Amino acid sequence: MELLILFIICLLSAVVGFSFYQRHGLPGFGDKNQFVRSIPLLLLLGALMTILSYLLFDRYFIKLSPSSYPKNLLYLLSFPLKAAFTEEVILRFSLVTIGVGIFRSRVAGVVLAAAVAALFTLKYFQFVGISVGFNYLMVTQFLLSFTASLILGYLFVSRGLLYAMALNFLFGMKYLIVSLLPSC
Repeated sequence: MELLILFIICLLSAVVGFSFYQRHGLPGFGDKNQFVRSIPLLLLLGALMTILSYLLFDRYFIKLSPSSYPKNLLYLLSFPLKAAFTEEVILRFSLVTIGVGIFRSRVAGVVLAAAVAALFTLKYFQFVGISVGFNYLMVTQFLLSFTASLILGYLFVSRGLLYAMALNFLFGMKYLIVSLLPSC
């Protein structure tokens, strides 16, 4: 049932994105030729985001919630694909597009989607059974999520959805890396 709900949300988000991105002057999927030339920069940015996330958050959180970093290789490889597609279609292609339409500002649309993404972080903490208090892990994850969403939103409004999806995929590979580290 949850997959069906996720499918419907993604479908509706795609309809919103395709219906309004041109009206609001957004790049849609972006230029595929420029995308190929941007791959080295995206790889570097993905690596930097992963390292920062590990140093500030993941190395502590894995001890609190080891099940958040499963060892199943199929899951670890498919999770970044799912995240790259669903999060980018819902948060960027739909929510940023709606925000740009409402506020008539790309910055406001990006900030709106980043705030929503960061708030969902708090829900994840509750989902895995960790109390949401004002502590280092909660604040760090909230800020990392907000910052990552700002970067992904900027990529969407300036370059296109393909860029944001690629970076989200690369950043999502952190779960594979962290889960397979010997100390974990």
